Amino acid sequence: MKKILFIIFTGLIAINTNAQSLESYFHYAPFNSPDGAYVETYLSTIGSSAVFKATENGYQSQIEVTILFKQQDTIRTFEKYVLKSPVIKNEDDPKPNFLDQQRIPIKPGIYNFELVIKDLNAEDNQFKINDIIRIDFPENMLSFSGIQILEDYYESTEESILTKNSIDLIPYVSNFFPGNINSIKFYTELYNSKKVISDDFLIRYYIKEDESGKTIPNIARFKRMSAEKYLPILGELNIESLPSGNYQLVIEVLDKDNKKRKEVSYFFQRSKPLDPIDFEKLETFEMNQMFTGNMEHPDSLTNYIKSLRPIANEREKQFIDRKIKSSDVKIKQRFFYSFWFDRNPGDPGNEWDVYYKQVKLSDKLFGTRIKKGFESDRGRVFLAYGSPDDTYQSGHEPSAYPYEIWSFYKIQNQRNKKFVFYNPNLAGNDYELLHSNLRGELQTPNWHRILNKRNNDLYNQDVMQSDDQWGNRALEYYNSH
Repeated sequence: MKKILFIIFTGLIAINTNAQSLESYFHYAPFNSPDGAYVETYLSTIGSSAVFKATENGYQSQIEVTILFKQQDTIRTFEKYVLKSPVIKNEDDPKPNFLDQQRIPIKPGIYNFELVIKDLNAEDNQFKINDIIRIDFPENMLSFSGIQILEDYYESTEESILTKNSIDLIPYVSNFFPGNINSIKFYTELYNSKKVISDDFLIRYYIKEDESGKTIPNIARFKRMSAEKYLPILGELNIESLPSGNYQLVIEVLDKDNKKRKEVSYFFQRSKPLDPIDFEKLETFEMNQMFTGNMEHPDSLTNYIKSLRPIANEREKQFIDRKIKSSDVKIKQRFFYSFWFDRNPGDPGNEWDVYYKQVKLSDKLFGTRIKKGFESDRGRVFLAYGSPDDTYQSGHEPSAYPYEIWSFYKIQNQRNKKFVFYNPNLAGNDYELLHSNLRGELQTPNWHRILNKRNNDLYNQDVMQSDDQWGNRALEYYNSH
């Protein structure tokens, strides 16, 4: 079986890896209080992925959790405990999911964070992940706590670790929102507004596209706040109409002059397929008004439409993947025209001409005898994000497959992004995407080890880097550019 541990850090990244059978979700967020700073941790375990063993009262799972905060080699604070699931009476009964939350006091500073999770009822089961966490709440500056995403919240009847300001906050320990979830709920705290702003101000929270930074219309709310040393902020946005994609939840402070003073954001993914292409709308386009009217060869038109996939939205991809073969030439012409009309109503034909030059260039650079350039991984990335700012190519290192590393200084609102392509077939021009640090792209934590699989044993999935190999420069280049 497969073990998947999803880690959602306040740095807004999601990491997953493969090993045994346990499936858990972990998130942490730093907060401040009159008694000092603390880190709140949230751990959700999928009951069906854990091993339940007999106890005196029935069957139960036990998960050992170790959380370490280090500076250099010194452990500054830690928590180690055993998380027990609810008890089930019979071994074949449905295994419930179980949730854990901790509050760990910690002093301001930069720490190496280490999480170790172990299923005590299974063998060869330990998983470890590391990250860097900054605890910083300056006394004379505006600052936000981390963002806690919520499954629900309600007025508290009894104080517990879930309680803040007389409200029980039930954590939602994932940054993935499927189509059956129609709202995103959150809790955060704002510190020192009384010192910095003093007047009333606005809290605005909204959603923007992660890649383009465009604000999603009609999904935003405002709250008027009075300045205080400490302000809890509880909010909710309706995402019922939000289609599949990568997004940011943004919470910002606007002063009386509508100037943004501080913001905090949270990356999340949405999976909700859009309605299919409206073919009745396509029928409204007149053939004599469309630059596509003379595109009558079915195979050529089909290839033109397929070449749009790297820049298409989810609805358009559905048409390209599912409807293109069964649609007649007129529907294809109208779809193609609509695609470019949506992007440049003033001159859709010129927009296609500019893009088509890049398509032909991708064929020249990345095409093979059996694959168009836009069908290759490098061609897709080239068309979606443009030419890399820097590249490193290697085809002769003793232990590595031929590979290329592309570096982009900026892609939309993300900086210093890289793509690692490799050729495991050792011949030809078809390089596969192995790893990228761009959100929404393939992430392979042990990519360097896979790249050197010719001389590495991959039996240990927890090992990220390759064994020392003479002549290998991939990791050195990746980390230095």
